[in-house]
Amino acid sequence: MRILYATYWTMPGSGGIDTSVKNWRARLEAAGHTVDTLGHHVEELALHTSDGLFIEEQPGRDIANPFVHLPPSFERHFEVSRYAFELCCAQLGMERYDIVHTHDVVSTRAMRRILPAGVPLVATLHGSWTVEAMLNGFTMAGEHLVSYLMRAERAGIESADHVFVPSMGLRRQLSDMLGVPPDRMEVLANSVDVQDILRRAGEQTTFPEVPEGSFVLLCPGRLVPEKGHRDLLEAVALLLRKGRRIHLWIAGKGHLLAKLQEAAKGLGIAEHVAFLGHRSDLPALMRRADAVVAPSVQDVLPHTVAEAQVVGAAVVATRIGGIPEMVVHGRNGLLARARDPYDLSEKIDALVADERLRTRLARTAAAFGRRRWRGDREFRRLLGTYEALRRGLPRTNVADAPTGKVPFDPAVYDRLRTTGYAIPDPLFQSVT
Repeated sequence: MRILYATYWTMPGSGGIDTSVKNWRARLEAAGHTVDTLGHHVEELALHTSDGLFIEEQPGRDIANPFVHLPPSFERHFEVSRYAFELCCAQLGMERYDIVHTHDVVSTRAMRRILPAGVPLVATLHGSWTVEAMLNGFTMAGEHLVSYLMRAERAGIESADHVFVPSMGLRRQLSDMLGVPPDRMEVLANSVDVQDILRRAGEQTTFPEVPEGSFVLLCPGRLVPEKGHRDLLEAVALLLRKGRRIHLWIAGKGHLLAKLQEAAKGLGIAEHVAFLGHRSDLPALMRRADAVVAPSVQDVLPHTVAEAQVVGAAVVATRIGGIPEMVVHGRNGLLARARDPYDLSEKIDALVADERLRTRLARTAAAFGRRRWRGDREFRRLLGTYEALRRGLPRTNVADAPTGKVPFDPAVYDRLRTTGYAIPDPLFQSVT
């Protein structure tokens, strides 16, 4: 099969989408399939094939702007951006693919509007767009924006021929919030490359210096509100006041860096916290740390927790989303209440105070993680879904996409209109 993995967001990037796409792509290519990836790269849309292609999106934005009479707003900006994404994707020739697999609700809705008949559309949702927007403060603009986000999220789910979600927690959340029937979404857990993680865990790397005798706590993850770093800083401050010798490594990048650095100073713990930025050697850092912590306030099935379990690290995480599907409290890790620095500090302190507990949890985590996150069964289910969707459908052979930098062709809009393509999308006419 020739398969396209597509997202509206940046790819290559960071976070769950990028990791998931890389893992499934490697498995599919090892099985003899061809996988292209598509996403934004800086300001241009990029189709990552063996040769590579970039397409200028700005002219598409000009054509796709039926909202010029409206005052600037998040909804107007995003609708224009989505239409430009649709038009550029249509120019790339989606008919060459046996399967298109999207990884967010925006690209799912966009692909449904332009895919030719006979090309199945699969979607994996890695989180709730609406909830993350709320956590990042976008919904301060008012109830109309919340309504738009929820409408867009449900439209994305309803646009796919088959929908995967990584955890039961996310399926419950989307069903409760949007009214989507649970059986509309199939749970397909993420996987990791167990052997690669173990290899990287043993590689030589440079570790930040810490005072002798310090308990090293590692928190890997993007510096965004949903990851709960502020709660962790407060928990570390509580432990230091208690007399514990804690040193915290925060590995990741994001727009909250300056605020978190300022928070560490305000709590008087800056000398006990090291912000490491993006690290490609996380497995080695996990092996060096005494414990790994995931203080998320919103999460689905974090890859960092799975990687920590594979490495054999003692894990403290919050009881939210799909994390309880990964960590069984007292067996292969400890769970704390989300948004509760006091409870989080108590769970970390249990590991600081009891080396035997820490060792037992790490050993059990390793046995669990190396078995659970291999993803062999999930990969068979993924392939089975692809094959079932394309069974009996005609295959259209077309030339490969052009390479290099390609200008946007305005004629693609006229060609799409002959197939019933509409601006604005009927589902979002209220935006205008």
